[in-house]
Amino acid sequence: MAFFKKLKERLFRSSSKLEEGLDAIVEEGGEEEVVEVEMAEVDAAPPVAETLPEPEPEPEPEPSLDAWQAKSDADYEELMADMDAVTPEQAAEAEASEPWVDPEDSIDASIDRQLDEIEESVAKL
Repeated sequence: MAFFKKLKERLFRSSSKLEEGLDAIVEEGGEEEVVEVEMAEVDAAPPVAETLPEPEPEPEPEPSLDAWQAKSDADYEELMADMDAVTPEQAAEAEASEPWVDPEDSIDASIDRQLDEIEESVAKL
């Protein structure tokens, strides 16, 4: 509470000092400065172009479920047509370059191995 009281006193003291300073300046009768600008200087200044902000583009509407389904169906038909165009030789070449995952390397086998390790650890306790 004392903090706020001190703060209030200091604020009033500093504002009264500012007021006294302003009163002193007014009493001295300071001279008003008149600034004259020649018209040639005003005309020589480049005009300020008013730039309007560009409107934000409207977001594209979400495709309807029917449009999404139609696109999905078209993609599926294109994929099936591409698969029908693959020759047996191309399929054998692709399989040789990217072999299938062996069952022991599958996720299920990995999970089974981890579970076995956990069971062994628990049995040792």
